[in-house]
Amino acid sequence: ASLLLDSPKPMITPCATDAEYQRKYANAKNVWNMAESDIAELEILLSNIASHNEDKVTLLAYDPDSREDSRDTYVEWFAFIAEEFGIKDIKVMLYKDEADIRAYARQLCSTDYRKADGALIFNPSNMNMALALDDEIQLIEKEIQEEGTQFLYYPRILCSDAFASYDIVSKIKTNVYEGIDIHANPSSGFAVAYEVKFGSPMMNGEAQFYDALLLLSYALTRQEYTKSADLCQCIADIVDGKSANISGWLPA
Repeated sequence: ASLLLDSPKPMITPCATDAEYQRKYANAKNVWNMAESDIAELEILLSNIASHNEDKVTLLAYDPDSREDSRDTYVEWFAFIAEEFGIKDIKVMLYKDEADIRAYARQLCSTDYRKADGALIFNPSNMNMALALDDEIQLIEKEIQEEGTQFLYYPRILCSDAFASYDIVSKIKTNVYEGIDIHANPSSGFAVAYEVKFGSPMMNGEAQFYDALLLLSYALTRQEYTKSADLCQCIADIVDGKSANISGWLPA
């Protein structure tokens, strides 16, 4: 931590949403975060659930071996934020491996219509965990279809940004997921421009990577123009925004 705080090199993190990381380096003069934290993500997901008048929600999240070394913001803030939105019926399911994920899928999905009552927030720790849930849901559905008499019921599934990746989306077999991604401000037009240029919707925080590149480009230009040795200060200058014309990356 001390090396990071004392380092003269800037560190720009386009997609780092870990709340502990952002809090730990909030006062570091060389660290810039381009995305909201997991706390904000969880607030958005629970706000969506509350807006649908769903009063029952389950959190499916990773249970690390050490809570100090690997804190799950979703687990730590889930009950508090749910209470703020007036959601009383809450449950937390913690998994350690794929077997746990598949066992929980069997609890969450069945031919009982009451399983569709409420929502599930899923925060996968990696791609394998995301695909394990998807695969087990498909297996359950296939078993029910072979019986030929009943339907599969499951809660509305909302996923964290950890689910939104090309690797996961290209491999899932069931279309039952909603969720959140690190996206661009809709009014900026970036999402539309990206899709026109590349032929596919953006995913994985491309807008934040683009902003990070621009931020560094402007700062390097200012550094060259002003002959400054402190690149971190150059970044601070261009995001300061207090000048009359709000364009501090060059004196003019």
